[in-house]
This record gives sequence, structure tokens and C-alpha cells, in this order.
Amino acid sequence: MSAVTAISLNGDISRDTGEGKSTAIDVQLCIQDQGVRYDADLVNSVLHKALTQLFGLIGGAAHFTVVACDSQSGVATLLLHNRDLAKVQAAVTLIDHHGNHPASVKVLAVRRS
Repeated sequence: MSAVTAISLNGDISRDTGEGKSTAIDVQLCIQDQGVRYDADLVNSVLHKALTQLFGLIGGAAHFTVVACDSQSGVATLLLHNRDLAKVQAAVTLIDHHGNHPASVKVLAVRRS
């Protein structure tokens, strides 16, 4: 099954997965490391690690896609199914480090389609 993702100029994000409604969530990853370069892989890695630590390998299986990431500010837009929103929001509250560096994630906006 193919999925179509569209990002319009006003920031609305929609995805037709054939499985129901999706949610876009804007987060800001802050890692206190001068040399960090924010990208989709880093955001994906940090969030998957937090989900696994909180819910385990099976329970932490939340499917999301990083559709945009600003390499300077660490602001990323995630697209996920509504049923995974609570898991992702719970997991980001526990992020306090990445490697040996203090880190945090701020939820900036949640948009349901």
C-alpha cells in the first residue's frame, strides 16, 4: 500500500494511509552538544530509543515518519497514526540525555487530520 504525504504552505500535513486518521506533531530536539547536527535520522533514533525504554520492544512499536527537520534548530515534524500519539508524547517526556550529553524534547504543536 502506498502512502501519500503532502505538506502545504500553511503547514497542514495530511496522509492517506487507508487505516484512519493521522496526526502531525512538531517537536524540538535540544541536545547540549556544540557539534550536533540535527537530521531526521537523529530524531528518529532518539525517539525510538525513548519508546523502547518506556514500553519495551513490543509495546514501543509506534510507527512515525520524520517528514521535516531543521538542521539548525532541531525542530522536526513527525507524522503518525492517531493511536500512536499518546505513546510518542509519553516517551518524549522521558528524554533527558543523548549519549553523554543532556537533552530534551519539546512538543510545539499537534495537528490532527
